[in-house]
Parts: sequence; structure tokens; C-alpha cells
Amino acid sequence: MGDSFSITPERLRKSGNDMADLGGRAGGLGTRVVGDPSIWGSDEAGAAFGGAYTELVEAATEALTALADSLATVGENLGVMADNTEAADQAGSDRFGQISGEV
Repeated sequence: MGDSFSITPERLRKSGNDMADLGGRAGGLGTRVVGDPSIWGSDEAGAAFGGAYTELVEAATEALTALADSLATVGENLGVMADNTEAADQAGSDRFGQISGEV
């Protein structure tokens, strides 16, 4: 016999909320790594490092924003999946009730 798989709407909703929370936290990380490139100094080495740092921070911030958006979308979709699961379970239960009443 194969492995089984089960879901519950409650667990889906909790997972969705957890994903949305992670998305919010990931989005907030971008603001924490932004720095002032002038702190590296105005000499040649400091300016080169500051320029490279700024470019990397911009790329990282874009990546974190994309990650945050993706996690928020997954969270929303898990909530929709929970609602659909509940609706399908209720429809199946209602139909079984109708069938048993017809027999």
C-alpha cells in the first residue's frame, strides 16, 4: 500500500499565515541591510568598496522583495486551498446525506 497524504483546512490556514509572516519578515530585511556608502570613505579603496556594496545591497533588496511577494502569494493560496477543501468536504458530506436518504 502506498504512502498516504492528508490535509486539514486548519493546518492549511496556519501554514498560510506562517508563510505570510515569513514574507513580511523577508521584506523587512531589505531595509536592514541598506547602508550609507559614504561610511567606507572617499579614498579609492573605500569608494570602490562602497560602490560594490551599494550594488549588492540593491540586488539583495530586489531578491528579498521578490521572496516576500512569493511567500505572501503562497500564504494567500494556502488560505484559498483551505476554503476549497472545506467546501469540497461539505459538498461531499451533503451528497452522502442525500444518497443515504434516498436509499
